[in-house]
Amino acid sequence: MSYKERRFKTSTDKVVIIRHLRWTDLNALTKFHGELYDCNYFDSPSNTTLEVRYILRNLEASELAGGLSLVVEHNKEIIAEATLETSVFGIPLQKHIGKIGIVVLPEWRRLGIGTELLTALEHFAIRNGILSLWTHFERDCEIEENFYCEKHDYTKTGLVKKALTRQGKHKDHLIVQKELPRGGI
Repeated sequence: MSYKERRFKTSTDKVVIIRHLRWTDLNALTKFHGELYDCNYFDSPSNTTLEVRYILRNLEASELAGGLSLVVEHNKEIIAEATLETSVFGIPLQKHIGKIGIVVLPEWRRLGIGTELLTALEHFAIRNGILSLWTHFERDCEIEENFYCEKHDYTKTGLVKKALTRQGKHKDHLIVQKELPRGGI
């Protein structure tokens, strides 16, 4: 089942477009990931074109296996990205379980974009028979914890010690999960 492109008005009345990620987004996605690196979201140099092609190829395979990849753009610039993965390179991870990821540029946060993306991912998952969604984030990140657990009813289900390194320090990651309603919406 596909996702229909749509317009969304933020809480500050800026109109953005939410749509499928496309191969033609290569340069814009490279720039977006570079901006995330510049604001210390990533702990490694910004993604090269080759790395972004790798990301796009994985997302394309994921979509073929029932996943979804969305971007949000404003004035033809990508400002957010969201994924629902049910596979790695087209190989299913676990039946009826999806992994989600949402990234929004700092200056576009707290405008409702993350909620809009999460809602789109959840609705797509329900319509496609996914029963549970999960994601992970740094344990000491209160903003993400509040977003998922307080605002959207995700439950803390685990902790991965020293999951990733950021700025030279090992970071623990919380795992959160949400059981989705069965039978569609």
